[in-house]
Amino acid sequence: MTNVLPRGVAVIWKNEDQSFWRPWSYYKPVINRFTAIDVPGAKRHPAHPDQVMVDVVLAARWRTNTVVKTVYDCANGQRADLVGDTVKIADDGAISGAEWVRVAADDPGMIAACAAR
Repeated sequence: MTNVLPRGVAVIWKNEDQSFWRPWSYYKPVINRFTAIDVPGAKRHPAHPDQVMVDVVLAARWRTNTVVKTVYDCANGQRADLVGDTVKIADDGAISGAEWVRVAADDPGMIAACAAR
């Protein structure tokens, strides 16, 4: 499932399934869901260089992919999903109405997004 992703897309989480009716899955588990970040598509605003906006792709077998615009604040260790009618991005790049969530420094999403240049 993840071997057909475009170059530069980083898989940050995957759900691997093993089951007795698929004995090979104990050797190589089946990936039935994953989360990825479109690193080449990352955007930064000059007024807020520590923040990076990326597309987070939620993929699952037999389902249509869902893309969530997300901003990672690399300096403050937090992220906000840009969902809902209350989220606004001003011309100067300031974000309002978003719910910021604390993220660990070793979070794969934070690492992938903040490495994007």
